[in-house]
Amino acid sequence: MRNISAMYKWSGGTDYKHTCIECSNCIRMKRGSKYISRCRAYGEDDKPDTNWNENSISCRFFGKPYNDIPISLKMQGQKRHVEISADTLQGQISFADFPGVIP
Repeated sequence: MRNISAMYKWSGGTDYKHTCIECSNCIRMKRGSKYISRCRAYGEDDKPDTNWNENSISCRFFGKPYNDIPISLKMQGQKRHVEISADTLQGQISFADFPGVIP
């Protein structure tokens, strides 16, 4: 599963009006002559699989301070935790619930 797809699944969807670069959880850092991006919510370690595409549509963690265990670690065995917000209907399904829909 792609990093951004995992973020959509764990956060409960997208915030289609914004991109990741606009989010306070998106960090740009210089590595040699290149700039790379990381997401605080996904994980900030130095592994290449935590590099982030800052032009992606943002997840539901957009603009919210994230101080929990990084999503990349949660995917290694913990259960999915989605906070129910006022605009989420009880029992509503997500595209992330169907394998193969979100690559």
